[in-house]
Amino acid sequence: MVKWKLEAEDAARRIKISIVVESPDSSIILSLVEDISKHISGKEEEQPVQEEMPNSLENMTQFDKLKLLLYMKLQTGWASATEIMKMYKEEFDEEISLNAVSTYLNRFVKMGILERSGPRKKYLYKLTKKGIEMLKKYEPLVELLQAV
Repeated sequence: MVKWKLEAEDAARRIKISIVVESPDSSIILSLVEDISKHISGKEEEQPVQEEMPNSLENMTQFDKLKLLLYMKLQTGWASATEIMKMYKEEFDEEISLNAVSTYLNRFVKMGILERSGPRKKYLYKLTKKGIEMLKKYEPLVELLQAV
């Protein structure tokens, strides 16, 4: 049995973490340490995500609708989470909470779809070039939405 103890400390944020891993296979532990190291250093390899494209507005999730909205509205300008929430209500005639919008926007930033700017309470968002390319597949749905 191999046992590893990993400790990390971030004095600036006053965080200390200790992880103990036991395994009969040391390669599993080495792989785990490599993954953690990549995550901490920010050098994680991007994994392409294959997602199914919705074929109509009716079967779209809030997540998909928000991506469509971002593609339609944020290619050239910046918007706050509150403004995006209001745009969502206007476009889809349905409510979405500010908390849900903020959560999705954070995910989009992590995915590289959005760029974020400003202080934490006043973040502004805009599509990145990568985001525009990733969301081009929504173009047929933009035409559908504009026809309604």
